Amino acid sequence: MATFVQNDGIQVTTGDLQVDTGSFIDADGNVMKVPQGSYSSAILNFATLPIAADTVTIGADVYEFGNPGANIDVPITPLDVTATMNDFIDAINGAAAVENGTENVLAEAVGASVKITYADAPGGTKSAVGSGVSTMVLSEVLTAVADVWNQANLNACGRAAGKFAFGTVVIDATNLATAFTIDLPFDPAGCSWKAFAAANTEKATSATAVIGTNLLTVDADAGGTPLIATDYIVWHAWE
Repeated sequence: MATFVQNDGIQVTTGDLQVDTGSFIDADGNVMKVPQGSYSSAILNFATLPIAADTVTIGADVYEFGNPGANIDVPITPLDVTATMNDFIDAINGAAAVENGTENVLAEAVGASVKITYADAPGGTKSAVGSGVSTMVLSEVLTAVADVWNQANLNACGRAAGKFAFGTVVIDATNLATAFTIDLPFDPAGCSWKAFAAANTEKATSATAVIGTNLLTVDADAGGTPLIATDYIVWHAWE
């Protein structure tokens, strides 16, 4: 157990932490990490050869197998599901010989499935996205009933690289007497936290934690259900 004391006397306990590359602990005991970002992806099972007029939809792109027409044509290679799947992947990535999709996703084969991930262009580099990006609806009309998407849309749940910090603050008489701050080396966009009693059971409370410029302000004595000395809070803030 590693314990740090901030300049204002607030005890910050980080616990037994695995600190990965890109992590550091500042002088106040705040644990910081610069994540590499995360990506939104979805998987379509593709274990059976499609038949003519079967379709798969990715956002605004409708792929139709073996039936050239208004939709994006994906040829069917008779008796060869792998070759047909590869042609489908090429069409998604903008590398097909016939027609190509327009949505910004990268497609790749994962066993008997096609995995798509948000990208900066069709077949481009995987791209982390924020919550402001609209979801991309996914659907399929395939004869093989088991060949389906694992989700109904490519949720915009990824996040670009940024900073986050976390720690544990043990409440005592000093920081019950007045609201205190947890200083951060970045301007937080949000935070989450939970309160616990000394016995490590989660505790309902009216205490508050509010983000500010390069800090969190915690009022452990706020409201009708304040925290008490020996309670603690676990917090997480992100850029």
